[in-house]
Amino acid sequence: MMRYFGNGPYCYSNAVSMLLSSTGEEVSPSLVEVLTGVGHGPVFYEERSQLFYFGDCHMPPDSGITAAMTELGFDFIETACDSDDSPPLDRLASALKNGPAILGPLDMSLLKYNPSHKYLRGADHFVLAYNMDERHAYLHDPEGFPFVQLPIEDLVAAWRADSVDYKRGHYRCWHSPSRTRHPSTEDLTDVAMEQIKVAYSRMESVESVKTGNDATFLLLAALMSDPISGSLKSHLLNFALKLAARRAGDYAEFFRESWPVLSDLKYEQAVLLGRCQSNGANDDWSTVADDLRTLSELEERIRRSVMEQS
Repeated sequence: MMRYFGNGPYCYSNAVSMLLSSTGEEVSPSLVEVLTGVGHGPVFYEERSQLFYFGDCHMPPDSGITAAMTELGFDFIETACDSDDSPPLDRLASALKNGPAILGPLDMSLLKYNPSHKYLRGADHFVLAYNMDERHAYLHDPEGFPFVQLPIEDLVAAWRADSVDYKRGHYRCWHSPSRTRHPSTEDLTDVAMEQIKVAYSRMESVESVKTGNDATFLLLAALMSDPISGSLKSHLLNFALKLAARRAGDYAEFFRESWPVLSDLKYEQAVLLGRCQSNGANDDWSTVADDLRTLSELEERIRRSVMEQS
């Protein structure tokens, strides 16, 4: 089985890898992504412009960052504010004197060094801050923008994350990691296995959030409409499909020795998702729909494999 190296996009996993590298630790974004527990099962948000993901709606990325760094054996400082009226700039400046910090979620539409920022309102993001002065914060942005600078007022607006609905407070930050444990490969595998079991055991559709095959069938219905929503096509082709394919491939690699049945299923899923990306980009949405039906059957096989694992 060959591995893919690239973004994905894996903003929070790349940010964690960069943060840990500042302590001399080399932890791959692929391993971080698996240990966040974020990427399990399809979910469809009817009230959010028909957004479709492969991800656990009970484990948002900010919670996943905390989980992954804890499972990897690190202590760290995590802070956030209940109110948005006092951005903790002094606290951030003090933290950055000792090393970099992950900031997020951020509103990507306010990261003005990104030439596409105006089209990204409400898109969540995570970056690594490594310095700041009175005028600017200096960032490594995993979207492909290293060593960028952002005016402090824009940082505050983005970090406030007003349009990111899953945020837990405002101005969340992780910094000062230090290793306190050295978990074995077996330890990490056990954690990842438990995460995926928990994710599938609580995967039930609620109100406007549909999961599992309910989510896939809603996406199929949206793709059968005439015309297909341009925003849905853009979301699938520029974000959701390539992210899901990367995640599935990373899970396949992670479980290759410890859980070969699931590994094979996730590899098959990754290939199908990549095919959806290719056909969608060529505007062949009827073939995408056919592959989604196959993915729905495959997802049920994945669910059974997970729930039957002792």
